Amino acid sequence: MDGKLMKKKPQPIENKLSLEWYNNKFNNTMELIDKNFDSYRISDVLMSSYKLIWDDFCSWLLEILKPSYGAKIDKKSKIELIELFEKNLKILHPFMPFLTEEIYHNIPNSNNSNPLTTSPWPNKEKYNILILEEFETTKEIISQIRKYRKEKNISFKTSLDLYFIPNDNQLNNIEIIKKIAIIDKLEESTKENFDMVTSFIIKNYEFFIPFEDGFDKASEINKLKKELDYNKGFLKSVENKLKNENFVNNAPDAIVENEKQKIKDAEQKIESIKKSIAELS
Repeated sequence: MDGKLMKKKPQPIENKLSLEWYNNKFNNTMELIDKNFDSYRISDVLMSSYKLIWDDFCSWLLEILKPSYGAKIDKKSKIELIELFEKNLKILHPFMPFLTEEIYHNIPNSNNSNPLTTSPWPNKEKYNILILEEFETTKEIISQIRKYRKEKNISFKTSLDLYFIPNDNQLNNIEIIKKIAIIDKLEESTKENFDMVTSFIIKNYEFFIPFEDGFDKASEINKLKKELDYNKGFLKSVENKLKNENFVNNAPDAIVENEKQKIKDAEQKIESIKKSIAELS
């Protein structure tokens, strides 16, 4: 191009974040896979591998990395993606030896001349559990927005504005949420700045989406009341579980703490739904 070098395409922030997440997720799963192999729990190894590759790699990572129509992925993301893909093939190899071997040697621009069968098993590296927890919150936010679109018959191609109530917690993976949930504006605000909104709580964040003109208020209130009844029932079931001494005394501490967290989350959701109903009434 007139003797000038093409400017290198930078790595989008959402690509960097998602690749960092999957790398941590891979090592977290490898810890479980190695442990189950040592215990000869082969079916558990297969299930962990399946969930990692189908749910996390295919459903989330590839969706985030996919460039817009007609565009190409940046070189850095492509290289990192191929490295992770090769690791995926290695953990699948014990269960799908012929297929993974064939794919492994047909990866473009790679130096995979040695058989996958004799390639070293991926080393489990250190991982950041906080990154994994933050991404689970990200997935919940995106899923809630998708649910809202479905309920309101809003096209998944139509951009929405999403706001969250300011608090002491930092919202992470904003670029990923905006890209995957098709969000035009994602920022802090308060409900008082809008006439009417629909809101939902994910972990320590309260989000809300302003209603468009002409929405059915009665239908929205009815939906919120059904959601309120469901969460009250869910809260009661968890409370009853924690009242069971056999469960509390025999379950691992992590499981018990998880149930206690469910109570806190449910109580937050109930209060948020009640507030939304009051605002619409």
